[in-house]
Amino acid sequence: MYLQSCSGGLFAGETLHLQLHAGPHTQVHVSTGAATVAHSMLEQPARQTVTLIAETGALLEYLPMATILFPQARLHSVVNVTLHPNARVMLCDAFCLHVPPGSAGLPGFYRADLHIRCPAGTLLAGDR
Repeated sequence: MYLQSCSGGLFAGETLHLQLHAGPHTQVHVSTGAATVAHSMLEQPARQTVTLIAETGALLEYLPMATILFPQARLHSVVNVTLHPNARVMLCDAFCLHVPPGSAGLPGFYRADLHIRCPAGTLLAGDR
């Protein structure tokens, strides 16, 4: 499945949430048709949360294209994974920087949190 967005990227103050749930013994591949642009955010940061749930025996692939951070972008990205027994999740959470011609500066901040938990809520792995 390919996710499409007509918004043109992430903008100041936005809060986006995506939840994908793979049922028992299912297989799903989810990607995006293009990279996501995190625009300059002078007013306030944006937040993007992705929740992935893989039931017993499921294979859930979440492989979006990279997030492109523009100068003064301020983004907090969170990926929460619930992994049931014998389930598999393959995911990618990548970013890159882009300074358009005539612009200057770096992103304000980029924070990426990854939490992988069992169904009981015990943390199996995490990254920040």
